Amino acid sequence: MNAGNEIIETIASDGDNKLIDDAINKLRQNFKRHDCCALHTCLRLVFMLYIEGQNESALSLTKLVEDITFDKDYNTWTPIEYLLILKSRMERENGDPTFQDKLRNDINPTVLITGNKLQKEVKKAVFEGRLRGDGIEDRHEDVLQAMKDHDRAYELESRFMYSLWLYYISEYGGSDEFTVERAEKLISENQDRIRELISWMKQNDNGLIADFIQMN
Repeated sequence: MNAGNEIIETIASDGDNKLIDDAINKLRQNFKRHDCCALHTCLRLVFMLYIEGQNESALSLTKLVEDITFDKDYNTWTPIEYLLILKSRMERENGDPTFQDKLRNDINPTVLITGNKLQKEVKKAVFEGRLRGDGIEDRHEDVLQAMKDHDRAYELESRFMYSLWLYYISEYGGSDEFTVERAEKLISENQDRIRELISWMKQNDNGLIADFIQMN
């Protein structure tokens, strides 16, 4: 059994959603640290656990990636970075900002200085643009369109993507254009609605939650 499977073996949902337990079991059977699909499933599962207040299980899952270093493959690094951002957020909410400091001062700078001069300049510009919220309104428009269409599945997906960007801004310190305070206000509002969606899905169509967690 590899180290990842040993971590997953210790995790169990403490909620009432069998589908989350099933997703944990699926991850237990299939997780590979550099498998893009497995990483995205892990990210979605950690997000769901966090939203439902099951932070201990969510944090346990982030241990699967906490020691992975950037290897220039953004297909795998993107879900890994978001898992690290969620780990930073949960630990900070528990009163420990240590990992947030590591994320800001060690992990992210290492990514930004990797590559040639042009690559570094592009990564720096993209990072700063994300902190300014350049394009985040498009994510919010997706949310509004899903609500207009009464499409709960797409609304959950859109709010998930919107959440990730807001977490990114908050954990990396925001910007003059998009402050941490603004991000946190939007996060709170967004998460309240996500909990409403999950509650509805549990009562009416649990398969939508399975689709969300297992979506690649």
